[in-house]
Amino acid sequence: MWRSKMRISHLFYADDCLLFCKANQYEWNRLFKLIDTYEKSSRQRLNKEKTSIFFSKNTRADVKQQIIQVAGVKSSHPYDRYLGLPTLIGRDRTRGFKHILERVRGKLSNWKMKYLSQAGKETLFKAVIQALLTYSMGVFKIPKTILQE
Repeated sequence: MWRSKMRISHLFYADDCLLFCKANQYEWNRLFKLIDTYEKSSRQRLNKEKTSIFFSKNTRADVKQQIIQVAGVKSSHPYDRYLGLPTLIGRDRTRGFKHILERVRGKLSNWKMKYLSQAGKETLFKAVIQALLTYSMGVFKIPKTILQE
């Protein structure tokens, strides 16, 4: 934002925003004041029920608790999802994308297939599976084991 002061990085979506900063009391207080100023000037409010904070595993537990108390929001977990995609991909990339397979299997098990021909079933399968994977591959490199499965 300005030289040698708090650094904030961000990503914007249609009506969502992800903010990144260091996990310390000073920076959170500054960020909270910035959000408060935005709320007052725009008359828009931060929905704390839909807001969450993700901490790196290097953040001390006492610092996490302090920030969560000041913020009044919940803490997210490594395998939570945002817009249907994992918020964090760790070393076990396969585990991070297991939800794609679960979604495909869930859709396949809920469909009534007795009214479709073999070609209709195959077309439906390909369309759904391709849409789920294309959306995910637009953001992440999907592990080969997930694609093969």
